[in-house]
Amino acid sequence: EDLHTRPPSCTSYTMPFCTREHSPVCGVDGVEYPSECMLCFFNWQNHRDVAIRHTGPC
Repeated sequence: EDLHTRPPSCTSYTMPFCTREHSPVCGVDGVEYPSECMLCFFNWQNHRDVAIRHTGPC
């Protein structure tokens, strides 16, 4: 497991509302999400628990 892996701070966001900021994060699933909020939205919508591998593009 990557030492930088961390859970997204989804409590900072109100689902399902995310701003359109582009601040990409790379999920441990290998998918690049446009922002941490969008990763939280994906987890919320799909009942998943994808963590962040690192900030920035995958």
